[in-house]
Amino acid sequence: MSASFFTSSGSVVVSNKRSAALAEFALVCARRCIKEHEHTLFVSKFESESSSIFPGYDFDLEELFSTREERQFWSDVFATLAFDLDAGTLGNQEDRTWAPSAASDARRISGLLAAAALRPCG
Repeated sequence: MSASFFTSSGSVVVSNKRSAALAEFALVCARRCIKEHEHTLFVSKFESESSSIFPGYDFDLEELFSTREERQFWSDVFATLAFDLDAGTLGNQEDRTWAPSAASDARRISGLLAAAALRPCG
């Protein structure tokens, strides 16, 4: 079974285990990326959404992150997540075989969100 992160312009399909890990790691990175009060609200909203993730969950990124500012924030978070995975600072440190593909998934999700931030909302 698989899950996805998608926008109107594309999707990233991953395993259920990978989607849960990306969501969890994104929250870790997001907490470090908070620079404004508004960012705290973005993180709280995603924390609430993450509590209802189930196998096969599809993240509608444009619905979940409904404003340009929110989409840009999360694009930055997923880019940070990709960097951290490449640097080996997140996840299982003993077996890093999964990290390059997870970093690639995070970069692709970041790109979807960056493109969505450029389109009109609503």
